[in-house]
Amino acid sequence: MSYWPFGAWAGLSKKNRAKFPESAWRCIFYIASWSLAAYVLLGNHFYVFEDPPTLFKDWYPGKPVAFDIQIVYMVEGSFYLHCMFATVFLDVWRKDSLMLCIHHVVTLALIALSYGARYTTTGVMVIFSHDFNDICLEFAKCMIYSKVRRGKFHMLNERLANVAFGLFASGWILGRMYWFPLKTLYSILPRTAKIYYTGHLPFGIEFNVMLWALMGMDLYWFAFIAYFFIKIVTGQVSEMEDIREDDESSDDETYKNGKVVEDSVANGVHPVGHAKPEGVTMNGDGLKQRRVAVEPTRE
Repeated sequence: MSYWPFGAWAGLSKKNRAKFPESAWRCIFYIASWSLAAYVLLGNHFYVFEDPPTLFKDWYPGKPVAFDIQIVYMVEGSFYLHCMFATVFLDVWRKDSLMLCIHHVVTLALIALSYGARYTTTGVMVIFSHDFNDICLEFAKCMIYSKVRRGKFHMLNERLANVAFGLFASGWILGRMYWFPLKTLYSILPRTAKIYYTGHLPFGIEFNVMLWALMGMDLYWFAFIAYFFIKIVTGQVSEMEDIREDDESSDDETYKNGKVVEDSVANGVHPVGHAKPEGVTMNGDGLKQRRVAVEPTRE
């Protein structure tokens, strides 16, 4: 990843050459996955989004899964299998990486369980309410990682990152804090489901527990958003940054006296068999150390 051709061509720092491909790939995927989920839910199954309890109308165990929903499940399942591997072995390790691993396990379990129990329309609603703000987040990160190129600071990237963060926060509140509990958590409550289906719901308790665990993780990450917003309001930060990385261990670039300075010690050990990125040395405690200074000019 450190030698991805675009990073070298664009003149990104060695650190950002490693981070940019991760976010660019995820941004492209989330655009495709959310668009597909939106088309399937709002175009073919809008009645469920409009009145969620109707997903149990005419429902029965073993009910055939519509082809369009099968495509959504195939795409999401394969992606989160990849994410589980990538978070552990490929991506930069951050404060919430352990929570991400838990999230991927819960998501994969929900995908498998909802498909087996035929709660697939609920699964599509979960994807629809969650993936839009991920598009904004990954795009914002791409702008952050590419705002300094060949030693020059590009203000356009900074402004696009700010706009994307605003859309990300708004999408989080609307999708995960409002639509998800209102449209999904409410609809799968036993007393709500029994409006249209009075029989036994297989794995109903387990399904509820995992969805509420997902809601808990959404609240956990919302705390990062609120914390970052407070830092902006109080003037502690003047530009976008990834607050999931420790201040003293972040590889983020900072500006001091007109200079872009990278001076950090970041937690994280490269897996056995993987080469260390160029310019990174390992101390006896297995910590990454990097020290670079360049003189940028602002456009």
